[in-house]
Amino acid sequence: MSLPTDRGYVAITETGDGTRRVDIFARRSATGPTNVFATHNGQSEVVVTSKVPFEQNGKTAFSTEIVEVWYDEAANRLYVADPVSTTVAARFLQS
Repeated sequence: MSLPTDRGYVAITETGDGTRRVDIFARRSATGPTNVFATHNGQSEVVVTSKVPFEQNGKTAFSTEIVEVWYDEAANRLYVADPVSTTVAARFLQS
């Protein structure tokens, strides 16, 4: 079963064991992300194809704008991309 595409701000954290945790949240504030609604733990491959800038804070990179996040089970990859430059149809045509 494939997971749905999420849209929101993203925090990508290096966990120290060669994997990453990707948190998707609804809002950014001066103190960091708020309203986290999805988390992908233990991701060994995260592909960022977004032109959205990321701000680095220690081991975590935060998107400065909203992005799309989806998981490709067949490739065992999590993708982070711009919502305006990526459509569901285009993603399936690329695979």
